[in-house]
Amino acid sequence: MTSESAERFDLHPHGDADLDFFTWPTPNGRKVAIFLEEADVAHNLVPVDTTKGDQFAPAYLAINPNNKIPTIVEFRGANPLRSMAV
Repeated sequence: MTSESAERFDLHPHGDADLDFFTWPTPNGRKVAIFLEEADVAHNLVPVDTTKGDQFAPAYLAINPNNKIPTIVEFRGANPLRSMAV
């Protein structure tokens, strides 16, 4: 895992929106991406390159121990809310 991957998977907002969407263009990732766009939900897109094994990086496993995509992290309040059941 590169330091870029570790930084990319840190638990902090990755843009102006309160929601980080960790995904890769797979069928399940696309379904959630379409919903977020259609529902006009502001989100920060964080790529998880499953072809390179990013989903097994320790920093990503700290977010989603099931090493699956997509994952949504919402930053409201003191503790981030993680959704692995997307």
